[in-house]
Amino acid sequence: AGVYVLSADDDGTAPVRIATNARTPAWSPDGSLIAFVQPSSGDASDALGVMKPDGSGRTLLSPASGFRNSVSWSRDGRLASMMCATGECALLTMNADGTGAGSLAIPFGIWNASTSRDGLYLAYATTSTKTTSIELLSLDGKERRSLSVDGFDVSWAP
Repeated sequence: AGVYVLSADDDGTAPVRIATNARTPAWSPDGSLIAFVQPSSGDASDALGVMKPDGSGRTLLSPASGFRNSVSWSRDGRLASMMCATGECALLTMNADGTGAGSLAIPFGIWNASTSRDGLYLAYATTSTKTTSIELLSLDGKERRSLSVDGFDVSWAP
C-alpha cells in the first residue's frame, strides 16, 4: 500500500510515492494536508494520520484500533473516519491536529463514507440490507435516511 501524487497536466511525469504503508488518502479542503489510514501489521487495526503533500510531517492522530475503511474532510477542516471493530462501527471526528475528538455509533456494514462540505452530514454506502444503498446521516445523529438503492460510491459536489 502507498500514497502517490501525480500531475494532472498529463506531462508524462511519473507518479511520486510520498508514503508507504498508507491507504485511502484524502486531501484537506485547502490542499495543505493529506489524511490517510495506516494499516498495522497483521492484527486488523488501523491508525488515522495526516501528512504534507510532499510526504513530510507524517503524524498519527489516533492509535491503531479497529478497521478503518475511509477518511474524509469537512469544509471546516475536521476529519471524519469510519472505524469498525467486533461487529460495531463508529464515525470518529477530530480536528486535523487530533484534538476535539468525538464519535457517533453507526450501523455495521458501511463503506465509502464522505462528509458533506458544510460538515453537517455523512453520506455512505451500506450493505446492511440485502442490497447496497446510499444513506445520509446527520453528524448530530438525529437524522438518518436512505437516498437510493444499488449504489456504492459517494461524492459531494463542491
